[in-house]
Amino acid sequence: MARSESVGPLLVEVTRGPVAENRYTAHVVAVCDQKLVASAGDPGLVNPMRSTAKPFIASVIAEHTGDALSQEELALVSSSHNGEKYHTRLLQAILGRQGLDKAWLCFGSHAAIEPSVEFEPPLQGPLVAGLQNNCSGKHVGLMILAKAMGQDPASYADPTGPALALVRTRMESLAGSVHSPVLEMTDGCGVPTFGLTLENMARLYSLLVGSATPPWLRLVQESMLRYPYAIAGEGRIATAILRTGIVAKDGFDGLFALAFERAGSPCAVIVKVDSGSDLVAREIAARIVEMLVGKSFEPTDYNRSRVVRNQLGTQVGEMTLDDGVLEQIVSALPG
Repeated sequence: MARSESVGPLLVEVTRGPVAENRYTAHVVAVCDQKLVASAGDPGLVNPMRSTAKPFIASVIAEHTGDALSQEELALVSSSHNGEKYHTRLLQAILGRQGLDKAWLCFGSHAAIEPSVEFEPPLQGPLVAGLQNNCSGKHVGLMILAKAMGQDPASYADPTGPALALVRTRMESLAGSVHSPVLEMTDGCGVPTFGLTLENMARLYSLLVGSATPPWLRLVQESMLRYPYAIAGEGRIATAILRTGIVAKDGFDGLFALAFERAGSPCAVIVKVDSGSDLVAREIAARIVEMLVGKSFEPTDYNRSRVVRNQLGTQVGEMTLDDGVLEQIVSALPG
């Protein structure tokens, strides 16, 4: 797989008063019917999928664990959730029903994605851990997969174990179905993620929608659209986008994936911000969806970040997106 060092075009500026204080370059790649239809930046840029790989990992768990998970719980396995009380209670219920111990979970801690939401127990400082971790749904799912495979569930994160071997095989098969090589690497939470070019990542995401969607991917897609709050939570743009009927998944650092049907064609758009800014990636994805659905998100839909305020709460600047480039991407889609 060729590696690209390309930098995308300037798509976002953040002003403070009359001055452009920050500038962000990014790549936006659109695929329909497995064909590249538009791009700003480099479709051949190789990037880790990070958390955008979770729906595909969840499809392995759904296929091999029978009725171990409800549709709502499967959405949580696909998630990068806030760690709210809703998410942790659902995970506790899964662990109890499956006879699994949360002490077996193998990951560290990270800053809260949305610190203002309701946590149980309340946050004690800036970091969250245990079931509040944004990757805990995936890890609980892998634990259940290990148990179903006869593997000690406490060893679910063993890279040589049956559970992660199945995940690896599925990702290689999916990449092969879009005629792509795939790289394996370690995600932030300690288990594998996978790297593809942005174009092939979009091809992979387009498999989640359309009449030809494989059964286990369709099950995951349906769970994401039916339970958007499980995927992200309060204040998150992924939750708001899923509620429009468009599949949405964010992935650190500065990555966002969208999948949808357009004039009967399965399509996907991948956004990658060169600096790794998740905030900027979210706003680019939100603007693309606004163009797709023909209406703007309301302030109550998610914690929008296009206004710069000082410590007193007064607006002193704003984020400006290059709508011209994004309109060219959207206009190249069918219909």
